[in-house]
Amino acid sequence: FLLGAEDEPGPLQKLLHVINRDHQPIIQAGSPVNLRELLSRYAKNTPNRQARVVRLLLRRYLYRESHVIRGPRIRSYAWSRRLVMDHPDIKNLIQRVAKERNKSEEKIRREVEKTFRHIAARFSFRTIKLMGWVCRFIWSRIYPGIDIGEEDLDRIRDAIRKGTPILIPSHRSHLDYLLLSSVCYENGLVLPHIVAGENLAFPPLGTLFRRCGAFFIRRSFKDEDIFPVVFQSYLRLLMRDEFPIEFFIEGGRSRSGKLLYPKIGVLGMIMDTVGHIRANRDILILPISISYEKIAEEKSYAKELAGTSKTKESVKGVLKATSVLLKRFGKVYIRVDEPISLKKEYTRLPKTWDVLEERQQKEILMGIAEKIIYGIGKKMLILPTGITAMALLSVGKRGVRLQEVQERAGRFDELLRAQGASSADSLSHGGWVVIQALNRFLGEKSIQKIEDEKGEIIRIEDDSRVTLEYYKNGLMHFVGHISMVASALLVEPDTEKAEELFLLQHYLLRYEFFSDPSTDTETLYREILPKLVDYGALEKTEDGYRCISRPRLKELAGLTQNFLESYLLTLRAASGYRARDISRKELPKKIQEFGKARLAIDEIVRPESLSIANIKNAIRAYREESILQFSIDGSGMKFDEKSLALYCEVLERLIYKSL
Repeated sequence: FLLGAEDEPGPLQKLLHVINRDHQPIIQAGSPVNLRELLSRYAKNTPNRQARVVRLLLRRYLYRESHVIRGPRIRSYAWSRRLVMDHPDIKNLIQRVAKERNKSEEKIRREVEKTFRHIAARFSFRTIKLMGWVCRFIWSRIYPGIDIGEEDLDRIRDAIRKGTPILIPSHRSHLDYLLLSSVCYENGLVLPHIVAGENLAFPPLGTLFRRCGAFFIRRSFKDEDIFPVVFQSYLRLLMRDEFPIEFFIEGGRSRSGKLLYPKIGVLGMIMDTVGHIRANRDILILPISISYEKIAEEKSYAKELAGTSKTKESVKGVLKATSVLLKRFGKVYIRVDEPISLKKEYTRLPKTWDVLEERQQKEILMGIAEKIIYGIGKKMLILPTGITAMALLSVGKRGVRLQEVQERAGRFDELLRAQGASSADSLSHGGWVVIQALNRFLGEKSIQKIEDEKGEIIRIEDDSRVTLEYYKNGLMHFVGHISMVASALLVEPDTEKAEELFLLQHYLLRYEFFSDPSTDTETLYREILPKLVDYGALEKTEDGYRCISRPRLKELAGLTQNFLESYLLTLRAASGYRARDISRKELPKKIQEFGKARLAIDEIVRPESLSIANIKNAIRAYREESILQFSIDGSGMKFDEKSLALYCEVLERLIYKSL
């Protein structure tokens, strides 16, 4: 009577909740109820009956609005564990694994419970309140503000009202884990449970993250029989209770600034649950972009792209990271794209999800993942650092005149806006934002200013081009394919022949840039040509198009030249190492070493071409096309010699015609 049952608190528990709770009131307004329209439906009923209908509807609406703020009831850890352990999938797992390993079911059960303990969150509002204060302090120290529009918050609120929201943000920084939860907390929204990498489960931060709603996943399920089943059962429980779920479809943080190729593992587990939700509820995916004016990890990313091994997360690393509190990183911008209804996607399936072949499931999941990545990319903002880095790196020269940088940044800005990119408020204040970004790069010693009789020259430090490339890449998904068309037209002025070169680049660089999945490649090419007319590079003629400004084509083509150099370097280096016993893991660093020598003798123009991320994507693309294959017996690599020669010849033409 005094303490109550586990799921039904008694008087003492209720009193403790009242004493300990956050007493700050939150006002949440829902959709209006049109009484005239409502009562017209019940015009034949008595006034008492009409009043009961209105009361029931208002109660339902009030519950829905309180759900937006409070969310579902937080179950205790013991309660959640019992629900997961009693699920038929877990019982079947215990029986199957016990039989396979020839162990008792009790031992396997203990192992399953240990796995659940490692995965599950331990949501605590006391910890949330503490972390809310900590985050407020951190953001006030390092950012002048976190910019999220009311429209973006409304999209999250609507998704909570309609069912289970799945928040999928871009992943640029470790701070991403805190940002969305912090924004939800400050705006009176239910906090999400976050799928976090197992590398963050180290003590004591793992315990803290669990209390903030994090639950942990392994990078790979290879040779795992227990972990994936327990993880999926826990995820299903959270989704059934309609907790918002946040996960990063790119997997890890993007070290290059580009949107990474999507990982569909968690998305597949979510899709498994869609068929079991209530008829009037939905699972809504919200693609979210997080744009940083300056990233806190830029130096560590540059080192990793140069070949340095990633430092394992630890308490020591966290303590060292507190040095960021002494710096300012500019604003952070959060934008939310239109939701993707998984219920609608489910209704389009040829068969029910569980009877589809694995190959069909992967194709459907990849289609949804491409929509998500495209939605995230659409909401990336034009920031001063990004547009200025594009203007600096669009040519391979070490120095560029300041006036040229400003003019080129203006042209790129217009092109990006024509592509649907939105601008941060700072870019509405005139051309001085380029100077502001240059001063920031100057303070970081990424560039130097040199003066002569004709004005200022911006000299780019070779070691800093990778860092500038990071900011440039944040906007490349808007213009990457336009750059490919420009490269093709520099080689083949005939638009029909140029289309073949564009299609080759589009396929080869498929892990670098994403386009609208609803637009086929041929249509994409035809849509780009008029944009080059608007840019001043082409003009429309009776027979088609002709080039009127090679410099304009070259500055556009220069945006993807480092990727083409990376892919050509990969072919040349791998071919040179063909007889050596080099493993797949060792090959990227060997290619980097090969590239450093070629950079020294100017066979490679752009130092950013040695990015380990580009090289790994190139190896993956060539292996999938069977141009490059590793021998099983460890005797080296094998090549499709005809394709090798073709790609080398085409890439050389695309690169050297753009110089």
